[in-house]
Amino acid sequence: MEDKKRSLFDWADTPWTVAALLGVWGVFMGVEEFFLANVFMVLAGASCTVRLYKDSIQAWPRKNLAFALGLVIILAIVVVDIRLTAKKKASTEAKEGEITRLTGEVGQLNGTVEKQSVALKEAQAHTDQHVSDIQDENKQLRASIDKKDAALVSIARQQFALNFFPQVFVSDNGTPNEVAIINNGKTTATITEIDVERGPQEASNVPAVLTPGPAGGYDSRCTMK
Repeated sequence: MEDKKRSLFDWADTPWTVAALLGVWGVFMGVEEFFLANVFMVLAGASCTVRLYKDSIQAWPRKNLAFALGLVIILAIVVVDIRLTAKKKASTEAKEGEITRLTGEVGQLNGTVEKQSVALKEAQAHTDQHVSDIQDENKQLRASIDKKDAALVSIARQQFALNFFPQVFVSDNGTPNEVAIINNGKTTATITEIDVERGPQEASNVPAVLTPGPAGGYDSRCTMK
């Protein structure tokens, strides 16, 4: 019995070949290389078709109906896979576009937040400077008020001291041996002695108490010795 002549591509329709092709197809689907995944799915379908052809057409008796039915199933699986792959590709691209859009929006929001942060820092710096200026102005105003208060206190003390400062004036009335003494101060003054130029003299009504104002004036007649 002669050995059946084998083809160089007999390995292409073996079950492990189909399994390997489907394994590679799954890998490419996992990494989202959809075009290559479709290529390996078509190769797996072609391998199944070759095997189906050998088992149904080359064998005797021929099984044309089984070949046709199997071919339809293989084509349906390949077509459905390609359609689902296309949908998954479109969904992935849409998600990538959405991610890109969201990334852009996040970048814009980050830029806006950074700008607002810078503006807030500048506003805070202006506010701090304004507060510092107000504090300096308050210090200067406080110093000015304290200085004015000190001046007012000094004036008040001087005025208060003037109330006790004696202001007694002496004048003549144009009459010989007669002088007028007036107390212009704000407190009572006591006259204990009168000395007139050109020698010692005696004065009547001494000592005397002078009340403030013109009404408290005192006339004294002086007699020459």
